[in-house]
Amino acid sequence: HELKDTWRCLLSHSAEQPYIGAEGLERLHSYRYEGDDPSPLYKHALSPLADLLVLHCCPSWAAPNLISFIGFLLVVSSHLLALYYSPTLSEPMPYWVHLYAGVMMFVNQTFDNMDGKQARRTNSSSALGLAFDHGCDAVHSAIGGMTAMASLQLGPPLQPLLAACCWLGGAAPFLFASWEHYHTGCLYLPVVNGPTEGMLLLSIVHLIAGAVPDSEEFWTTEVPLLPGVDYREFGFFW
Repeated sequence: HELKDTWRCLLSHSAEQPYIGAEGLERLHSYRYEGDDPSPLYKHALSPLADLLVLHCCPSWAAPNLISFIGFLLVVSSHLLALYYSPTLSEPMPYWVHLYAGVMMFVNQTFDNMDGKQARRTNSSSALGLAFDHGCDAVHSAIGGMTAMASLQLGPPLQPLLAACCWLGGAAPFLFASWEHYHTGCLYLPVVNGPTEGMLLLSIVHLIAGAVPDSEEFWTTEVPLLPGVDYREFGFFW
């Protein structure tokens, strides 16, 4: 009875003070996503891969948000592993954690490309689905930089400014892109962008860290033809 009373209270509150007004509900039904990713890598490789997977691996009953959420959970699991093995972002991690992070980054990127295609395939596109998808992306962009910092071992005693720039490198572009989308109603990405090339580069960084015998020694090795620049700094600015 207490549970029923709680639900009745919540429903009556929503009826008296709806979170989405009548005008908002009307706009939800008429909303159409408008955007484009002109990256050649996306158009000729990642998008056809997502099309293939949606056509042959996704049942028609699978909700697009389910695809988004599975990809989100998989990449969050790699962040939690990095947090466990490198709590200050400076401890060396087992090689398989780096490899797992790199693979999950790519899997998340692929699932993020698949959810919209599944929505159009099943005619289930909606503004709320887009908000859920972008919400997952927002969380990932905020914590993905920290996992990259763990792979590059950018924690103490390195300068905090370098670590902050690494984190902002992933979070800030997403913030400004969402801000622009909010005001213009369109999400047009540049030819080279974070969701495509940026995530692939991060995947490569994780995979390199897992493939070399000693990641700490590798990142502090000076890059040939670039005096005074080690692979950690090269990977960061790359």
